[in-house]
Amino acid sequence: MSSNSLSGVISEVHFHKLSNLKLGPQFPSWLHNQLNLSVLDITHSGISGAIPHWFSDLTVNLKYLNLSFNHLNTPLPVFPLRSDLFPIVDLSSNQFHGSIPPSLSNASEIYRSNIKFSRFRSFLCEPVNVETRILDFSNNLISGDLPSCWWIWEELYILNLENNKLSGVIPSSIGLSSQIAYLNLRHNKFSGNLPSLGNCTDLQILDVGENNLKGEMPTWIGERLTKLVFLSLMSNRIYGSTPSTICNLQSIKILDFTCNNISGAIPSSILNFISMVQKDDEESLYISIYRL
Repeated sequence: MSSNSLSGVISEVHFHKLSNLKLGPQFPSWLHNQLNLSVLDITHSGISGAIPHWFSDLTVNLKYLNLSFNHLNTPLPVFPLRSDLFPIVDLSSNQFHGSIPPSLSNASEIYRSNIKFSRFRSFLCEPVNVETRILDFSNNLISGDLPSCWWIWEELYILNLENNKLSGVIPSSIGLSSQIAYLNLRHNKFSGNLPSLGNCTDLQILDVGENNLKGEMPTWIGERLTKLVFLSLMSNRIYGSTPSTICNLQSIKILDFTCNNISGAIPSSILNFISMVQKDDEESLYISIYRL
């Protein structure tokens, strides 16, 4: 009954006899005729099984769709979204599997972490006029090469592909996302050199840890990414000395180069990292940037 103009006092007296009030386990059939919904939030409802075929009739006017933390366990069906409404879609923590429909690229914010998606090439490369700012596919089963079509996603602000099975080289086109502030590719199987992200001058968090990246530590990190707050290259095969340009990162709070083959002296100008004296842990940094 949210988003109304109800008045008066609501107390537990109104609800104490509704001991059987619940949703699930079936998808609520009474939604079938609700064709003018703009907000649909049925998170944590114990719903299992498949999304019904008529669900696509509901989504065309939605500005906010949240199906997270249920037990939906089939391939995700195609359902329309209107890009001019800048819809937000959260499908996290379900058991969807298979491919991701390209039609969902019309959403401005997309959360699909902790699912079982394994393929998203068509989703990334087929859409046109993408307005998406937040794309979270962390903790899925996505495998294979990362497609090189990131010029489509020019409005992207947050990209999280952490903890998948992506392999091959990181495509250079990812560096064309000039507005990106959060890039997390941690715990995949990427190999080769880290491509230049020198155009991504608004990056505040860059995490490519726990991959198979190799090569010398790039000088462009310190030359171009001066807004970095969090940088992790941990558990890769980066070698060589630490470039002096790394000391240009005046805002850096967490810098992690552990488990690589870095050698040589530590630059004395590392004392310029004055932001590290502030008491912020890794989790709070992720949360503060992710909520921007």
